[in-house]
Amino acid sequence: MASEFVRLIKRAIRIFEEQGPWRLAISGTSFVMRPVSDILISVGIWLKLLSHKSYNELNRTDSNFRWSIIEPHLKSGEGSCLDIGCADGFFSAKAAVLGLYTIGIDNSAFRIDNARKIHRNVAKCMFMCESITPQNIGKLPKTDVVLLMTVFHHWCDAFGNESAKEMMRTLATNSRKMVFEPPGTEAGNFYKIGNERPPIPHQSSIQYYEDLLEEIYDGSVTIKLLGQTQYNPSVNRTDPIFLIDCDNYAK
Repeated sequence: MASEFVRLIKRAIRIFEEQGPWRLAISGTSFVMRPVSDILISVGIWLKLLSHKSYNELNRTDSNFRWSIIEPHLKSGEGSCLDIGCADGFFSAKAAVLGLYTIGIDNSAFRIDNARKIHRNVAKCMFMCESITPQNIGKLPKTDVVLLMTVFHHWCDAFGNESAKEMMRTLATNSRKMVFEPPGTEAGNFYKIGNERPPIPHQSSIQYYEDLLEEIYDGSVTIKLLGQTQYNPSVNRTDPIFLIDCDNYAK
């Protein structure tokens, strides 16, 4: 508990120094509202149990399409998978059904509890409540596949861009391939990345993240664009999805 408090204080100081009091106030409000968000998500999951639709299906309308462009690049029974930021476990369960021994990880106890309830009958699928940080990411087990879906910008916000990049390098060291989905540059929460690395004028989301990944890995991985997905018809946001082949990355 003490170490978590110290981490939050350091984060607040970093945001104040780098982005000013206004951004600190916004981040503080977001932190305070997180428990409320978790309760609303929990209610949404229970509605799912009644309506037979998952949180992803109800709120992120492109999740089935996202999986349809990811699945062909994951071999059936390929081995092991980490789904970091798994939320209600939509992709964790999909990977497990494909035959991968899968661990879904999320820092929200509400989400993990709901994932366990929803997918309790899915073999090879388990869930763990944990906050992934620069200090503990290297302790995650080596795995064949990492799913990192809309997580990177939260790392940038919590730990700073350079630490988030180093976390990406650690994952590449300990995995064979990664599925990486960041928010499109037009997304409202893109500022968590863009404040420290603004896009070039007229640069597309694809170009932006290809350049970012090239910077992170210095050409030592193979990067393939799998496609782009529309977050929700009511939101101006299109997210790219990349496959990162880490086999040739320094182990």
